[in-house]
This record gives sequence, C-alpha cells and structure tokens, in this order.
Amino acid sequence: MNGEKSFLSAPLSDAFLVLAETPGGPSCFMMPRVLPDGEMNGIQFNRLKRTLGHRALAVVEAEFDDAQAWPVGAAGKARDILAETMALMRLDGALVSLGLMRSAVSEAIHHARQRRVAGAPLVSQPLVAQVLADMALHTEAATALTLRLARAFDQPDDEQERAWARLMTPVTSYWVCKSAPHLIAEAMECLGGNGFIEDFPLAALYRDAPAHAIWQGGGNMLALDVMRVLQRDPETVDSVLFELGDLASGTRLLEQSLGDVRDLLHNPRDIDVNLRALLDNLGSVAAACLMHAHAERPQADAYLASRLGIGPRVTYGSVRIEDAARIVAHTLQI
Repeated sequence: MNGEKSFLSAPLSDAFLVLAETPGGPSCFMMPRVLPDGEMNGIQFNRLKRTLGHRALAVVEAEFDDAQAWPVGAAGKARDILAETMALMRLDGALVSLGLMRSAVSEAIHHARQRRVAGAPLVSQPLVAQVLADMALHTEAATALTLRLARAFDQPDDEQERAWARLMTPVTSYWVCKSAPHLIAEAMECLGGNGFIEDFPLAALYRDAPAHAIWQGGGNMLALDVMRVLQRDPETVDSVLFELGDLASGTRLLEQSLGDVRDLLHNPRDIDVNLRALLDNLGSVAAACLMHAHAERPQADAYLASRLGIGPRVTYGSVRIEDAARIVAHTLQI
C-alpha cells in the first residue's frame, strides 16, 4: 500500500485501521506497525502535529511506502465495517467529555467551598451557588443521557436498544461533547485567575474538551447521520419517541417539549437547515425525560424548570434554580 495520511493518532499502536481506494471501492485494511517477521512495516512518520490539547497522545502525518496491510471485510464495504467502530468511538467521546465536565464542576465546587470572602465561604454567595448548581445539573443530565446510550450498546440483541443506539448515538455525542468546552470555561471563571494557570487542572481540561466534538465527526456530520436515520429508518425514530413519551407521561412540561420535537421530526420541510436545532432539542428533551425518571426529585424538578420552555441562554446561572445549595452539596456525593 502506498499513500499519505494527514492524521494518524497513537502512532505507537501495534496496528492501524486505514482506508484505501480499490477497484471495488473504498475498502478497510489492517496495517501492522511491525510485520510478523519482526521487520518494521513501510510506515514513515513525517511530522508530529502540534495539537491544541491531548498533548500526551501523539498525532502524526504518515507516509506509506509499499506498506503491507490485510483487508478487513469485503472490498468496497469500508463504511459498513467502520460504522460500528465509529459508533463506539462516539460513545467513548461522550463518556470522556462527561468525565471532563464532572472534573471541572468538582474543581469549581471545591474551590468555592474553601475560598472565603468577607468571612464566609464563597459557595454561600447566592450568585455563586446558582452558577455551580446550574453546571451541576447539566453534568448530571449529561450523565443520564450518556449512560442510557451505554446501556443500549450493552444490549445489542434488544430491538428497542438497537433503535436507541442508532438514533441517539449522534444526538448524545453532539449534545454532550459540544457542551463540554462551554461548561469547563465557566468552571475556570469560578476559580478566577487560578483557573487560567497551568498549575491547576482546568487549563488542560479546557484544551482537551474540543477534540471529542471533532475526532468522531463534527456537528454537521452528526446532524447528517440523524438525517439519514429520519430518511431511511423512521421506525427507529418512532421507537425512541415512544420510550421518551412513556417517560414524559403525566408531566405537562415534558409532554409539550417532546411534542415540539416530534413536530420537527415529522415535518421535515427545511429540516436540513434546522438539523442542529433538532439535535439540541432532542438531546435536551431526552436528558430531561431521563432526569425525570431516574434523578432525585429536587435535581429532576430543577432541571426541567431551568431547561424546558426557556429561551436560548448564553451563560450558566442566568435562570433561577430553586434549592441551589442542596444541589451543589449533592453533586460531590454522586
């Protein structure tokens, strides 16, 4: 195999999955770094990329010079072969982004508890408590949405779980990964100048966060994945909406918000330009349904009241959250 690859992550791996054009169409190959006889394969690392974050993980430009590789699956079926791998990578990206947000919120709460202003802990200031509670609620909702997706991957033989994974993998990846940089930036503000200093962990968390909304496909690619589900597999959409409708049953605000999402899904005129709004709304409503079903009542009620039926927000803490102090205290216990 001959050619060039602009991005090759983790170059010290034992083998790489690569795509190549063949007479049968784009095909998938497994390329070892070291050949079975112990000789190095024809892979030349030409340049180390200078990435914004993930500095402990090398990314290089590579050149293949008569490199040996073995086909994986049938020729021309690269997309089908890589689809499952890509789905797992998107789940992984959501889990890592969730971990980054959880770490950032914990750092912010710990600082606010220890820092004293005018003789009282900073966390006792109402404005500070509102911001911390708002971030904590978002992190808990992201946890519910991401772990619901993980459950779907754990039960691939269940038809309902397969439907959830098919539609909600791009939605969850979009909703969780794209929210991480914004939340971590807010957590940095909670520490003031120290949040911007490399001696503290938030700077590294902030640099790493955008990668997970990039490596597994940017927002537009995720939106187009959802479009393909809408066009090719409407039964999958109906299965997810049925589950969400069951979770939302009896809660007017949830039912109304889910109805708005259902209207978007079933009235696809101009949906190509509204796809990102659809992913935003579906992610928010699905997270709200899961919070309503599984979170403790104060957290669930606060999340619904501060997210549903509220216009676009730019910052955390701009909507009043009842019992903010209790929510902040609860966060470090989960």
